[in-house]
Amino acid sequence: MPVENSSQTSFDAVREAVPQGVTDTAQRRLLSPFSWRQISVAAVLLACMVIPAELLGKTEIVFPEFATLCVGVLIYEVPRWRVRPWHILVFPSLGAWFGVALVASHIALALAWPIALGVGVIGLRVGKSYMGPTISAIVLPAVLGTSSVLYPIAVMVLCTALAIVVTQDVAGPPRDPDAQSIPYPTVAAGIGYWATIGAIAIVANLSGLPWFVLPPMAAACYATVPALRRDAWRRGAGLALGLIVGSIVHVLVNNLVIDIAISCIVVMVLLQLFSLQIAPAFALAVLPVHIPAGALAQFTITGSIGCVVCVMAMWWCAPRIAARVARRQRVMGWVTEGE
Repeated sequence: MPVENSSQTSFDAVREAVPQGVTDTAQRRLLSPFSWRQISVAAVLLACMVIPAELLGKTEIVFPEFATLCVGVLIYEVPRWRVRPWHILVFPSLGAWFGVALVASHIALALAWPIALGVGVIGLRVGKSYMGPTISAIVLPAVLGTSSVLYPIAVMVLCTALAIVVTQDVAGPPRDPDAQSIPYPTVAAGIGYWATIGAIAIVANLSGLPWFVLPPMAAACYATVPALRRDAWRRGAGLALGLIVGSIVHVLVNNLVIDIAISCIVVMVLLQLFSLQIAPAFALAVLPVHIPAGALAQFTITGSIGCVVCVMAMWWCAPRIAARVARRQRVMGWVTEGE
């Protein structure tokens, strides 16, 4: 596109470029019955994660974003996740290994957040991928303070299984013929995301609120880059709903398998009732299994508030930061064709 036409904010440019059919997919799926075959396959894949974790007593095997991927790819049929199945394997797996290495380097959590976000955004940009759960895969080990290699191994195995299932067209081909033409976030939009979420994470951690910004929520905010909507507060509330449901069920149920099964079912039903399609809400519903009982109350309260605050910040702050970056790019002659 011509340089002068990039004067609109990077977020606006990306939003307008998204094919109408792609942005409307969620609305069509909200009112249509889900295929029991798709739900059954998603349930089996989740069971492959949860049952070994319960039997072995290793919660490191539980990758919350795998719930997001199973629901988003197989049930909600998110086009930008399904058109390139190999992205499902490569990006989260690499992110998980990098996240463990970040913990092993003993970097403070306040610094680990901007580093992880930056690596995630750059990696997805270079790889031309919208696999937002990669960001959560990178940050999660730092937030949980784990450097166990079981975590990245589990992510690799689980994502490999899901990628294979997608190649078998379990959910059918993407509904939208223009799915592969979905634009990637511009450099300015990526910087806007990184600056917004990174700043909130740093302030929260320095203030003693490590649960204010959660990995699945950061991944959900990255998903708002291509099609930022005016109902940002509803998306934030939907994320908080998943977190609250998961925390309540975790307190009431001791068995890991039953805990995650009930949490996912309840979240699915509630999102349908409120006409919302937010796959990361399922990751937030699973995340409480990693939280110590003594910290669960603070985790739930601060995390729920953080979900709304961060999504609203992405709606209001990030586009303004992106606009400033875009203007600086034009002044210094950095804008290239397609930016």
